[in-house]
Amino acid sequence: MNIRETKDGKYLYLDPAAFAKDFAADLPKDDAAFLARSQVFASKEAFSAKIEDPAWKTKRSWSIIATEDRSINPELEREMAKRASSSVTEIKSSHAVFASHPEKVADVIEKAAKAL
Repeated sequence: MNIRETKDGKYLYLDPAAFAKDFAADLPKDDAAFLARSQVFASKEAFSAKIEDPAWKTKRSWSIIATEDRSINPELEREMAKRASSSVTEIKSSHAVFASHPEKVADVIEKAAKAL
């Protein structure tokens, strides 16, 4: 994974040169390039924030496992979904599953909404 940080050290982002391969491998080249250029940088603090009462412990959840994900290992995605007792849908996709398979993602969201 080609994670970079901003000069001030406060934010992280994916190296645009590696973005398509690591994040959006199943999107058309132009779409992946657009996402690389328009990514919202993540605060480094977000990765060390302490949560005392995570919602997944008391609320129903749904997870999509992107089986070709190079940003988060699919086995880790499965472990997190299992820990949260999530209803799981696996989709052969990169991390950008929301863009490469929007209908399948919408189906999961619709099923979750109807279940509640």
